[in-house]
Amino acid sequence: MKIRQLGFGSVIVGLFVAGAFLSPMVTRQLRAQESVPALTAPASRALAPDFTLKSLDGKDVKLSSYKGKVVVLDFWATWCPPCRKGIPDLIELQTNYQKKGIEVVGVSFDQNGKVAVEPFVKKNGVNYTMLLLAGASAGQTVAQQYVPSGKIPTMHIIDKQGRIAYSVTGLTPKASLEAIVQKLAAES
Repeated sequence: MKIRQLGFGSVIVGLFVAGAFLSPMVTRQLRAQESVPALTAPASRALAPDFTLKSLDGKDVKLSSYKGKVVVLDFWATWCPPCRKGIPDLIELQTNYQKKGIEVVGVSFDQNGKVAVEPFVKKNGVNYTMLLLAGASAGQTVAQQYVPSGKIPTMHIIDKQGRIAYSVTGLTPKASLEAIVQKLAAES
């Protein structure tokens, strides 16, 4: 009887130890799988509506001028806490992936335009193109086309052919963003 109890106890201890060892591995695998959001299949991707908006330095920037690159198009505002929270990830994404054909483009919803956005950009070291909806004749149309819910942050990731591959309202974890842009950069 003692041998059976000892054997059963050993099995329980063995399962506990194995579970403690394997659990972190399984958790990491599940997290890695979760960090790669589903992209729209290439054949089903809609062409991103083209627009021209002013950048902070007053230049006209046309979305279609980025064709051939993966574009992370982020609609945000300085008064939006979740938007501000995502900015460091976008700065890092621009730093790490610009040479690989990926461009981050911010589109500000701030009504005060440059007056509100420029100090924020300088203070936070934003290193990517920043466009302004305020004062743009196309601003209302762009907002309706890309952010029909009116909720920000909203992000669209556009493939090299100028088609929308991924869209989300809310923050996307940095690991997910990296996985998406890497996958899109590898597409022909």
